Amino acid sequence: MESILFFISVFIAGVLSFFSPCIFPLLPVYAGVLLDDQEESRTFRFLGKDVAWSGLIRTLCFIAGISLIFFILGFGAGFLGNLLYADWFRYVMGIMIIILGLHQMEILHLQKLEVQKQ
Repeated sequence: MESILFFISVFIAGVLSFFSPCIFPLLPVYAGVLLDDQEESRTFRFLGKDVAWSGLIRTLCFIAGISLIFFILGFGAGFLGNLLYADWFRYVMGIMIIILGLHQMEILHLQKLEVQKQ
């Protein structure tokens, strides 16, 4: 029961997020790209209705492209999270902070950090 309620609430949240103010300006662009009829579109019969090939293919490619981008962003966020919480990464960042602190106190002089662009 809890999983059904969870899926329904996630679906409703997704539908409600579609009606957020930042999405409304993009709706004409989506409609213009997906429903453009400049070329003669071939149709096929599906469940008793004529369906245009070009509109269907554009819509499927659009959905696949958006899904791929979010898929890649999810993997990138996961990789970045694993990197940030790795022990070796925290040690390296700690060493860099100590070195930069010593440079700021002028105990250690790093010539590369003292170069000014003109």
